Amino acid sequence: MAALALAAAGRGFDTKPQVAVADESSSALLRTGKQLFDTSCVTCHGPTCRACRSRAQLDRRR
Repeated sequence: MAALALAAAGRGFDTKPQVAVADESSSALLRTGKQLFDTSCVTCHGPTCRACRSRAQLDRRR
């Protein structure tokens, strides 16, 4: 009986992998974000943000 219940429960699931697809608005946001980073942030943080050591550097309360 338990095997039958498990078999019936699994029928609703698709075994194909899901693929994320970016829509145009997401692509536009990514382009805008990159442009903003390239003009405002890259000078201090570098193009790959390798210069970012820790968040504490930016938090002046600490």
